[in-house]
Amino acid sequence: MTSETRGLWLQYLLALLMVLLLSFLFAGSQVDQDAYRRVDTLLTAMRDRVTTVNQQLIELEAATSRNYDRLSAAEVGLRDRIRHLRQRDLLTPLLGAEGSEYLARLENAWQRKYRAIEGFKARNALHKNLIYYAPKDIENLLGRVRDSKVLDSDEQRDVENLLYRLGSRLFVNHGHRLVDDFGLSEQLVEAQQQLVVLLPDELQPASNRLFERLRLALLVEGQLVSDLQAAAASALDEAILALQHRVRGRLAEEVAEARKYRMGLYLVGLIMLLYLARMFLKMQQLSRNLESSLSELEFQKRALDEHSIVSITDVKGNIVYANDRMCEISGYARDELLGQNHRILKSDAHDQGFYREMWRSLVGTGKWQGEIVNRARDGRLFWVATTLLARCDEQGRPWQYIGIRTDITAQKKAERDARLLAGSRRKTRIRYCAWIVPDAFCMRIPPAGCCSNIGVWRKTSGCCRSGCR
Repeated sequence: MTSETRGLWLQYLLALLMVLLLSFLFAGSQVDQDAYRRVDTLLTAMRDRVTTVNQQLIELEAATSRNYDRLSAAEVGLRDRIRHLRQRDLLTPLLGAEGSEYLARLENAWQRKYRAIEGFKARNALHKNLIYYAPKDIENLLGRVRDSKVLDSDEQRDVENLLYRLGSRLFVNHGHRLVDDFGLSEQLVEAQQQLVVLLPDELQPASNRLFERLRLALLVEGQLVSDLQAAAASALDEAILALQHRVRGRLAEEVAEARKYRMGLYLVGLIMLLYLARMFLKMQQLSRNLESSLSELEFQKRALDEHSIVSITDVKGNIVYANDRMCEISGYARDELLGQNHRILKSDAHDQGFYREMWRSLVGTGKWQGEIVNRARDGRLFWVATTLLARCDEQGRPWQYIGIRTDITAQKKAERDARLLAGSRRKTRIRYCAWIVPDAFCMRIPPAGCCSNIGVWRKTSGCCRSGCR
């Protein structure tokens, strides 16, 4: 792997890390405030229901309300909202395992309050029933006392006065509620003892039943006060308030934490913006350099095209590019050359060994230089001084061949003419030596301008066959 490739992969890895970092910071900067608001609204509604329940309990205990409709509706509302918290699992996404603990405490407080409310309702009903029938029981006992033949009028009057005092002591304005006063139990015991003395034996059972009901009503009222205190206890409201404060605190924590992530997101965004600005400026500089390089390459290509014959082939020798000089010297149009094999210009002036040596050098070293005779479209032969270069991939395998040629046909023609001229002068000198020099003129050395080959000269001139050296 080249350094350029490693740098490119490093840039890709850095870009991927930046995207992952931005995604992480963006996810951390988001807070689902709607979920917190839903839970907070639900808890506020639950506190309102608790307030309604407590208010209804006070009204029932004070006998200002005579039914349980609003109390039952508030109970149902509380139960449904706690069940909604449990079934929808609204606290776990916000508080985790801590949410389950808060919900468990809330449910326990609700169960205690519900049992206290139900106990209050049952004892309150019993208390109302006992108090409702107590005056009637007193009137019944008074009627039997008046009808009694055993008691005289003074005794009847004493019993009536005792029972009326007891009734006025127990009840206020004939309401169905016992007077909450100290010493009431002792007064009941004292009144019963007096009636034991005053009443005959046949009226004692009725008197005992009356006082048993009154004592039971007094006992139930004492328990009713305890139930009312338990039902109106603030444990449930405190549990709801504690949960609400925790939810709001957790929301504040998440908002503060999200603000940190948001600051990190802004910082990374600023760094990326600066990096992109730097890359933009660098790309502009590279673009200017590239334009300059392209202009220079275009100039060099134009200069090369003006001077040289250029063609590019693939690994199979098929022509993929040919410049104007190539088309001009070969006599083929560019469309006729493209896609054709370079053998279309083969002249058969070179044997197969020449081409094998050329390809062996091109594959082995990546280049070859030499002179080749090609054949144009009209059959005309032309010489080119050729340089072939192999273009290789990253694995070193050639995938294109570039040929740069110079037309040397005129040079080759001049060399041929020079050789022909030199051969013609040689023959002329030989003829001069043979015919111009007389046989009688004996020369020991060839005349000036004659062939320097003494043997040839002697043979052609015929002179000094015996005396010349």
